[in-house]
Amino acid sequence: MLQKQPKVKQVFHPSIKEHMNHTIHQNQAIEHTGVVSFEVKDTEAAKQVIHATKYFLWQRV
Repeated sequence: MLQKQPKVKQVFHPSIKEHMNHTIHQNQAIEHTGVVSFEVKDTEAAKQVIHATKYFLWQRV
């Protein structure tokens, strides 16, 4: 979903097939991690991300 956004240059997450550790992730992980990083195409897009970002905490019960 994130990698299809026009202002996103690249997404880094081991569940994505193009990630350099994707095979390791498939073999070792039971579930996916909630940590995702990405690079946007320009400064204006970065500012939009910063202003629109909301923090949330999810805990498994």
